[in-house]
Amino acid sequence: MQVLSQRIASIDALRGIVIILMALDHVRDYFHASAIDPTDLAETTPELFMTRWVTHFCAPIFVLLAGMSAGFMRNSGKTKLAIAQYLVKRGLFLVALEFTIVAIGWQFKLTWWEPILLMQVIWVLGASMILLAGALFMPRIVQAIFVGVVLLGHNLLPWLAPDLGSTVGPIWTIFYGPGMVEIGGQKFFALYSLLPWFGVMLFGYLLSGLYQLTPAKRRRVLLISGFLGVVSFILIRALNVYGDPGVWAMQPTFEMTVLSFINTAKYPPSLLFLLMTLSPAFLFLAFADQMTGPIIQRFVALGQASLFFYLIHIFYIHGGAILIGAVIGFDVSQQFKAFYAGYPASFGFGLLGVYAVWSTVVVTLYPLCIWYAGKKRQRAHPILSYI
Repeated sequence: MQVLSQRIASIDALRGIVIILMALDHVRDYFHASAIDPTDLAETTPELFMTRWVTHFCAPIFVLLAGMSAGFMRNSGKTKLAIAQYLVKRGLFLVALEFTIVAIGWQFKLTWWEPILLMQVIWVLGASMILLAGALFMPRIVQAIFVGVVLLGHNLLPWLAPDLGSTVGPIWTIFYGPGMVEIGGQKFFALYSLLPWFGVMLFGYLLSGLYQLTPAKRRRVLLISGFLGVVSFILIRALNVYGDPGVWAMQPTFEMTVLSFINTAKYPPSLLFLLMTLSPAFLFLAFADQMTGPIIQRFVALGQASLFFYLIHIFYIHGGAILIGAVIGFDVSQQFKAFYAGYPASFGFGLLGVYAVWSTVVVTLYPLCIWYAGKKRQRAHPILSYI
């Protein structure tokens, strides 16, 4: 049995891989010359689509692994009360980060609260942790039933949607948006819907029990689960009846037809989106314990400092875009006014340039993350346990 009081290398490796992919998505946002939607099949190219598509794995895996981490705490002998207290404090900390440091990084405005605050992945991680703190005290069977109902059935919820202008409208939008809500005069755009993402986190909490099995048994379960998830995705998607608000359709070329098939909804994450993104994660974890070498160790190191990487890469990428724009001679004032919009006309690179910037970001931030991971292991300050 694996020792659960220490970090699990395979989990950190997976987290490190997806944090690198996430950086690609944000570099594309700030540096790509085209403003088209990469998933709009009428305008996109296969290369641009796949640059966006591969980053779809990030949020589901982050949320799943956060739930697994809470489960590892339980498996290592911590009481439910102690875990719940930690989850509430860390959840509140993450929500506060989303609406302060993260918001400033995206917009470079000290008055970041005007006019709209975005509720993104850090917010939903924090809010889901707070809900998970309460869910810890449910019987395991109730937790499992809740996960099954939410993940398999939440695509039915649009049929039950209330009037968004009613009293329950804002609550509905937060739990199953996306959409705009106003709280105390402040406008929020709930991009990451709480209900399905909490379901993913609770699912991860339940999956942590696999790491109490022998490596051989765990590998077998993960392999079977990953394979069944991939097959289920293909079969359900082929039926074009349920599992995603959009349907796939034959396109002028086979290549574009494949892209239509895998073009599933992230906001909120559909059943098919989650099958598509989480099933390969199970397959990776099935083999990750056997992976060794310097490359996998670098992924592990980044995974141990994933939130730190997230926080600093926002400022690094955004600041880099402004600096490069200024050096080239563009009026970059627009980049201080909006989130992911208002870039100087004609500013940006092609995809090769985007990948070059992305590689530079990852390589140059790696040593800083290694330094931080070392500080975190030393526990130089209590707040390091939250980042």
